[in-house]
Amino acid sequence: MNAPGMAAPSLYSHMNLKEYSSAFTHRSLEFTDYPLSGVISENPGIMPGAFAFISGSGRTVWEIIEELKRLKDDDRIGGLVFRNQIIQASWTNIHELERALLDFKSEGKKIIWYFEAADTNNYALAAATGDAVYLNPSG
Repeated sequence: MNAPGMAAPSLYSHMNLKEYSSAFTHRSLEFTDYPLSGVISENPGIMPGAFAFISGSGRTVWEIIEELKRLKDDDRIGGLVFRNQIIQASWTNIHELERALLDFKSEGKKIIWYFEAADTNNYALAAATGDAVYLNPSG
């Protein structure tokens, strides 16, 4: 029972059968899950042995940029979806990725980000390039 003059509590729920459907306007285009996680370095690992971790073991920023250029020119691709793609990269490499992602969008393609949790660098990249950014409330 509510106190006099108090509105009744409300409960709202939203159910959606298609993930991220509100972000997409071109239903006929394909949105691709893009893997962009791990260490992104300037150059491929060149130091063998105990110091290999210093030079990185993931893809280079230049490999990713070239791949984004190919996807930009692919007429079948309408956008990219990044799901929990936590990257470890220098600010310089993050800036290079930002430029490449904005170039990808210059063809009218979309970028969607979803994070369970995100650090400052990853969220900044998503905010600068994403048409939509979804973050789990506990993240």
